[in-house]
Amino acid sequence: MPVVPPPLLTVAKLSRLTGLTGRTLRYYEELGLLTALRSAGGHRLFTPDAVETLSRIRSMQALGFSLATIRKVLRYRAYVDDQGRRHLALADLRSLAREARADLERVRARIRHLQRELTRAGRSAAQLAHDCAYIEARLREREKHATT
Repeated sequence: MPVVPPPLLTVAKLSRLTGLTGRTLRYYEELGLLTALRSAGGHRLFTPDAVETLSRIRSMQALGFSLATIRKVLRYRAYVDDQGRRHLALADLRSLAREARADLERVRARIRHLQRELTRAGRSAAQLAHDCAYIEARLREREKHATT
């Protein structure tokens, strides 16, 4: 029984599936994050695994990783040597480690900043809750006097 390859995705279909614009997909292609095939008519087509790749890219971006580091991580994950192992040249692996570490430090700094913001927001919410309780108590008191 012949193996049937999965259907390829058009730019429009991939955009609908991921919520990304065609322009973003093209940009990711230019950066080497995503690979498109060309149809006989010159249209860009993607394999179904592009959806997972884009999900991984978006997750890493949300964490604060740079597109340069994401590209290297994706390239590292995709590279397989003759024995089926992932193996980069030592210099490339060092570069990836350095860039990933720098991104990690930026993510940690962002987390610290967000934790401080959350603490301040928590204090503001507590004060607002106190103010709401006071206002609602005054409202109940006035409504009680207005009906008597």
